[in-house]
Amino acid sequence: MRASTSWLPDFHDEEDVSLPSEVPRFSLMCREDGAESSAGFRSPGPFGVANIRPSLIVSCLPAKIVEETALRERTLVFQDRQQGGSLLAERLRQYATHKRALILAVAAGGVPVGQVVAKDLGVPMEAIVVRKIQVPWSTESGFGAVSFDGDIVLNLPLVGSLGLSEKEIRKCITRATKVVRERVGKFRGDRPLPDFERKVVILVDDGLASGYTMLAALRSVKRDRPQKVVVATPTGSLSAVELLSPETDEIVCLNIRGGPFFAVADAYRNWYDVTDEEVLEILKGLESMKP
Repeated sequence: MRASTSWLPDFHDEEDVSLPSEVPRFSLMCREDGAESSAGFRSPGPFGVANIRPSLIVSCLPAKIVEETALRERTLVFQDRQQGGSLLAERLRQYATHKRALILAVAAGGVPVGQVVAKDLGVPMEAIVVRKIQVPWSTESGFGAVSFDGDIVLNLPLVGSLGLSEKEIRKCITRATKVVRERVGKFRGDRPLPDFERKVVILVDDGLASGYTMLAALRSVKRDRPQKVVVATPTGSLSAVELLSPETDEIVCLNIRGGPFFAVADAYRNWYDVTDEEVLEILKGLESMKP
């Protein structure tokens, strides 16, 4: 079993975040051959990804991609998250009989989707918290993410193009990490996450925009050396699928869309922000179903 929240860095201010001095110039150091950069971070391919704490496992092979080709490039294809979850479960049916399967739903939006998948497949579900590192002047945009175990993933080219100082980057990471700590406490309390070793872990979210939030979750999960990791979502951008493909075994994304602009909400006819109260109610219901 994992500890509850004690593993999360308790940053009191941005000076507590240790970053290399090269961070503002990360985009200049990206190597397209997957080699180590001069800052000591692996930059797999042209995406320019870095971990503040390097991952133990980085796959070199592309994932198996499962999609509904009839939904490619279409918008408003799902009534709501529940329908998206139901259709997703049909593509995950092979895991219904797997005794070591576990669903990890990314709170908040991934929890209603994960609930449907978990019930349809009869697979246990846990909620995890991942927070994007917000751009100071645009809270809807992010240049990386902080995962539930404090792991930090940065979008290197974007960090370089934003022109943020090291102090600004530290401040943004500190803010995101504090939110992760608070939300882990709210959704999980003192309940530790189970070990993922030798399990088939299915990571569920309601959509993949940039893909960095899911990437942070993926790398945290892979530290426990699971048997297999599957990313499952009703909708996602083509760039996010390409980003995640070298890092996971399988991606089930029913509605893949390309182009320069992508919004998860565009896939749903009934879209709303999932509240913390709804997440807690769903988790309470799932808890009551356990033997």
